[in-house]
Amino acid sequence: MRPRLAAPERNPTRASALILILFLAWAFSLAWSFADLAISEITGSTFSHGIKQLGSFLAWQVAAILLAAGAFLAGWMQPYGLSPGIRRLTKLPLFLSAGLWVLIVIAGITLFILDHSETAIR
Repeated sequence: MRPRLAAPERNPTRASALILILFLAWAFSLAWSFADLAISEITGSTFSHGIKQLGSFLAWQVAAILLAAGAFLAGWMQPYGLSPGIRRLTKLPLFLSAGLWVLIVIAGITLFILDHSETAIR
């Protein structure tokens, strides 16, 4: 009979620190996406008016949702030792970022439909 291998030790303090770092990085990237959108100067001709700002906003939002997914996975991969409150709290950034992406997609589809319905009327 073969001896059973012991499960690797998991350090809840290290996991909590990682979750805190990912949570703070998520909050920074989320806040910076809106701040950058507000403070950057709109440049370009009529076609590219505001494209740079939109690209920057979406890039920071992608970073935010990736950090939120990392925090979620770091919290849910710790089965023992991590308090259930912290594990539940790791859902918050992921749900907020995913909800914001749903709103962005809905707004984009709405603006696309409105823009094409005006050209069809003319």
